[in-house]
Amino acid sequence: VDFGNVSGFTFAFDFRASASFNASLDYSNQFALGNSSDPSETATRAAAGKDANPREIPFTWDQRHTLNGQLVFQDPKNYSLTAIAKFASGQPYTPTIGTGFGADLEDNSGRKPSGITMDIRGEKQLDIFGFEATAFIRVFNVFNTFLEINIFSNNT
Repeated sequence: VDFGNVSGFTFAFDFRASASFNASLDYSNQFALGNSSDPSETATRAAAGKDANPREIPFTWDQRHTLNGQLVFQDPKNYSLTAIAKFASGQPYTPTIGTGFGADLEDNSGRKPSGITMDIRGEKQLDIFGFEATAFIRVFNVFNTFLEINIFSNNT
């Protein structure tokens, strides 16, 4: 009574110009479909004598497009600067349109918005009174991008 299928592909490119600079880029395309994101939902419905609800919907983690990029500038014994960027298409969610019989829409029939984030890390090797030390800074979400984690129903 329960089924699911995940299929897709990834293309990855690495560019290593020198010991001081390298870059990578990868793209993933994925389709995660089945009859329920909850692995016990269908069996529970069938055991209770209810309709097993056999249909194919996107799983909650179905993210169709993901693009990751990384740039690294470094002098291995002196400094490094790394930037990581990620674009991700929106994941499914279940919207509602009101209350009462038949008001709910199909599970996971809505899509959250796509988004882009970028993180950076800088590192500098130091010699302090003969001791080797490393100072670093990490900045998460450089552009302060707001990505929707949860989408809540909009009931009228």
